[in-house]
Amino acid sequence: MERVIETSVWVDFFRPRTPPAVKLQLKPWVMRHDLALCEPVLCELLRSAPAAQRSFLQRHLPPIPVLPTPAPLWPDATRFGQPLPSAGGVLGAVDLLRAPVCLNHR
Repeated sequence: MERVIETSVWVDFFRPRTPPAVKLQLKPWVMRHDLALCEPVLCELLRSAPAAQRSFLQRHLPPIPVLPTPAPLWPDATRFGQPLPSAGGVLGAVDLLRAPVCLNHR
């Protein structure tokens, strides 16, 4: 089974100013052999990376499989997000899409 790691873990691992102790805790997760990226996480990661770091990421992430986001998953993401405002919460569309992608790919 492949594991998808949340964007913030990748950001903290690759961010130069992240304390070494934190990177040491994250290393076992980002060095796993059973990792996968999903398109929403890859989008967030590359969108938020500074230009110099973006090229580094694009060179080092290709060996990790990327799970596609089939179009029928968008309605699932919509349904996941609909109850949130009445409960006092809001998530962005990319955050809501991550769960259906992972569920779709098991």
